[in-house]
Amino acid sequence: KQAANRLIDQALIRREMEVAAFPQAKPEETEQMIQQLRKQRLGSDAVYRSALEQYGVTDAQLRRQLDRQVTVLHFIEQRFRPGVLVSEEDIQKYFEQHQAELRQRAGDKPVTLADARDTIEEQLTGERVNQQFFGWLDEERKDARIQYLEPELK
Repeated sequence: KQAANRLIDQALIRREMEVAAFPQAKPEETEQMIQQLRKQRLGSDAVYRSALEQYGVTDAQLRRQLDRQVTVLHFIEQRFRPGVLVSEEDIQKYFEQHQAELRQRAGDKPVTLADARDTIEEQLTGERVNQQFFGWLDEERKDARIQYLEPELK
């Protein structure tokens, strides 16, 4: 049922993107993700090819999947980010509540609000975009006619 729910979510997102005539990711964005993946986790071409083989995925299949992911990320960003506002009070409150975490990220050096402001604002914005997105998705699910069919056992 969890797999079915993920497929339903994907279908709802795809429908919204089609209705809005949302553009596909650019090939160079997908290529950038491939290069980032290779640099961070795989390294050489041989290791990359070996990983693809290990998971039973072709380079073309991986590129199509990453293209879909980049497209959905752009959709979420453009559809929900404009409605997010982060106030100075929100930033101050986050700073006060997460000083230890922020200091740890900075190598246990003292961190000022000015130093951390952009990071905090981005963190809060991302959280709120996610909240709006998942709220929208919940509403779409409520409005959609979803019927789960049990497989027939023979």
